Amino acid sequence: MYMLIRSPQCRALYCTVIGVLSVLLFLCSFFPMKKHDVSAATKDDLPTSIRNLRLNVSHLYEPTVSRLIIIVIDALRHDFVADAGRIDSMPYTASLIEMGKACLLTARANPPTVTMPRIKALTTGTVPNFIDVALNFGSSRILEDNIILQAESHGLNVVFYGDDTWLKLFPNSFIRKEGTTSFFVSDFYEVDNNVTRHLSKELMSSDWHIMILHYLGLDHIGHIEGPKGSHIQPKLQEMDSVIKWLHQELMNSNYSAPPAIVICGDHGMKDSGGHGGASLAEILVPFVVTGHSCVLYLSSNVYRTDAVVAQIDLVPTLSVLLGLPIPRSNLGKLILGLLSHLSEEQKLYALYYNTKQVARQYESNVVTASQGGLLEFEEAVRLHKKWLTSHLATDPDEIMTLYTSSLETMSSRLADSLVTYDMFSMTVAICILWQVCYILLLTPQSVSWTPTVKSALVEIVLLCILFLSANGLYCSYTNCQSLLCTKTVSSVIVSLSAALNTHIIMNFYHPRAVRQVLWYTNFHTEILLLVLGSGLQIASLGATSLIEEEHQVWYFLWTSLSLISVYKLITSPSRTTVVYQAVANLVLHRLLRKWNQTGDKWASLPDIGDWLVQPENSFYLSITLFVGLAGVLWSIHILNEDKSIHMLDKALYVLGILCVYGYRTATGSVVLPFAYPQSRGFTEVHVFWCTFMILLGRLMFKANVGSIVSCWLLLCALLHRPHNVVLLAAQVWTSRLLHGDITYLTIAHVWLGMVFYFYQGNSNSLASIDVASGYVGHEGYNPVTVGLLLLVNTYSAPVLSYLLLLTHSAQQQKGFSLLEALDMLLAENLDGDIFVEPPYVNVLTDEGSWLGAVCLVLARMRLLSVSVFAGLVMSQRYHLFVWTVFSPKLLYESVHTGVLLVVLIATNIVTQLLRTKGIP
Repeated sequence: MYMLIRSPQCRALYCTVIGVLSVLLFLCSFFPMKKHDVSAATKDDLPTSIRNLRLNVSHLYEPTVSRLIIIVIDALRHDFVADAGRIDSMPYTASLIEMGKACLLTARANPPTVTMPRIKALTTGTVPNFIDVALNFGSSRILEDNIILQAESHGLNVVFYGDDTWLKLFPNSFIRKEGTTSFFVSDFYEVDNNVTRHLSKELMSSDWHIMILHYLGLDHIGHIEGPKGSHIQPKLQEMDSVIKWLHQELMNSNYSAPPAIVICGDHGMKDSGGHGGASLAEILVPFVVTGHSCVLYLSSNVYRTDAVVAQIDLVPTLSVLLGLPIPRSNLGKLILGLLSHLSEEQKLYALYYNTKQVARQYESNVVTASQGGLLEFEEAVRLHKKWLTSHLATDPDEIMTLYTSSLETMSSRLADSLVTYDMFSMTVAICILWQVCYILLLTPQSVSWTPTVKSALVEIVLLCILFLSANGLYCSYTNCQSLLCTKTVSSVIVSLSAALNTHIIMNFYHPRAVRQVLWYTNFHTEILLLVLGSGLQIASLGATSLIEEEHQVWYFLWTSLSLISVYKLITSPSRTTVVYQAVANLVLHRLLRKWNQTGDKWASLPDIGDWLVQPENSFYLSITLFVGLAGVLWSIHILNEDKSIHMLDKALYVLGILCVYGYRTATGSVVLPFAYPQSRGFTEVHVFWCTFMILLGRLMFKANVGSIVSCWLLLCALLHRPHNVVLLAAQVWTSRLLHGDITYLTIAHVWLGMVFYFYQGNSNSLASIDVASGYVGHEGYNPVTVGLLLLVNTYSAPVLSYLLLLTHSAQQQKGFSLLEALDMLLAENLDGDIFVEPPYVNVLTDEGSWLGAVCLVLARMRLLSVSVFAGLVMSQRYHLFVWTVFSPKLLYESVHTGVLLVVLIATNIVTQLLRTKGIP
């Protein structure tokens, strides 16, 4: 235990492990798991009377659609259909809307705007959880009542072709089906052709009632090229031709009732091409409905066809059109404009049924809610009965308005009440996070007695029993259903962690250490700027606008640090070339901040990357990629300049670079001055991976830190967008301009990693994740490899900074860190009657001590940031932007902390292996 706490390296690793476990506990407690009602609605749920007045249900509630085709076009933005400038893209659909043969509605989807939660919303009528964004890669069967289950239960046959997410959510619900993977984003055409090829056979079949088609090509193009890409319009024209074919075939057939087609998007597409956030381009999708004529009813004698409806409103509306019971957990309200063919009596009955179904959930789940929605419902029922007995007694429009208003009130309140926060577990997680921050921030000193292993174990066990008892008493007294009350394993692990932290704090820390840190720390100007700047950045996380535009904070901090460095160089007798390099760094920063626009407000503005990826600029993109790859080779050379690189290694690095360029040429991103062999890029990537694995294998026998960084650079060059490869060399060059002690280098490299993280185009929105990087060279979908590649690409800049920091630190072991200064100051100034000064080992001459100092500062910065933000998120859990701003940032902070833990573990393992082999 003594060595664990006295060793900075072990202390950083221990605190990071406990910190990651605490973050996991907080995530499980914060992201609410919705209560599921697994019961299904039946025909018996249809109201047979209204206030003792018998109703003719068979007449009032009957199917009015014979066949229904639902076409889900993934990432179909509303303006793709509604924008007059795109009428050439979908001319047939636009003509149907203009002639009144189709109704265009604007639907609003709830974040997270990813496929699986949107499918849940479109079929169950409920609002999915935010955490469903994480489950999007591992979809499981829907347990709630849904329209597919209702169709199956009432004899309606359903066929499906498209995104295989549907097959995971509804595994045994289709009489015929074929899925296509939604994650192979480099496929623009085959993924849709595999859907369309079944249509001829299905149009000639008469055994189905509902056909669902989910096209993925548009979404794939968006991830690669964005909404203004060259393949967008041809893809929209392809979708329009499919709609024309289906519509003409259905309309020319004889059915007992009119058929209907619903064309919609599951979510939209951000201007940068991604999705997952809450921008208007992501949440606004079109609903185009053909079959019956439609007018959207808003209020008395007012009709419009351009109002905004909720995406979940489609579920009760389709249920009424098909004559099916509305799913029991539905929160949507009827879109009256799509029911204009019904009589007033039928529309009022449908509204009564819909409102009664939502009111049942409202009364069961909203305990302390306002009665406003229920009072409106009761008034609507009273007027409804009065109208049924005497049609002249009241206006049906007034009754519809009351029903609709009641539905809106109850639905919104229900969406908030059906989720619960685990406050107890969140509080415990934050307390443990602050414990490890306390252990990290202060410098430990041995006390007058050193506890034996036996006494330490006894104390830890007793503390663990104390925490378990307190947890049990709290849970039994409050009848709490917290994670720590229902899961024994979680409770034991958390109690053991808290007990171990308490033991460490009680035996190895003194309260006056805080005063000693403040009194005896002598910060020079740059260190002071780094510490204050890091604190400012953490404080900025309390503002939603600064979270959305966090890159601006980092750009400001980096510019300030660079200006101070230039000033110090100018005012000191330094070499002129060094001053020129520092000024060049400022110029480079100004250029790269316009490389990829990010954030929320200005992400849609054109930038250098947008210009380079345009088809007419492929020559300039090719030059940029060539320069970037040459810069990677230069970086590999200078990182290993003090070591002799074997000729085989040099050849492997060059081969890897050639494979990267060959892959981008094969996929059409860049060009060569000569004809390139026909290829889809798979061969080039396979050769790259073989080369990369050989390089990794050679690391086990002869390696140094520079070789590890070189392998990371090579991997990132493959995954980065072609125009972003140049950022790798720019980051290595900028890192070489940083000089100072270990503390300065560590904090400065953390800043450097975050600055280049945003240069790459990343942000705190889930929409900025470059999904295409997970499928480089893949012919199929593997969630493990895809997830790892996405992590590598997203956090490539911070990890590269950590690795470059290790190369700096290894070369500057004679530097003097703040950690070591505090150790000596505290050892000299604390009272001798309380502390026994241990035999002080000069860590400056201790082999590998720089690694411990680096790990400690990294752990301090990361855990302090995530601890503060976890507290902010818990306090802002009812904030208007909790799901659109705070929650995505929490996920990013959590994953970043996990990435740091992996880096620390890998660094320690590799260091020990190299040390045992005598390799520096």
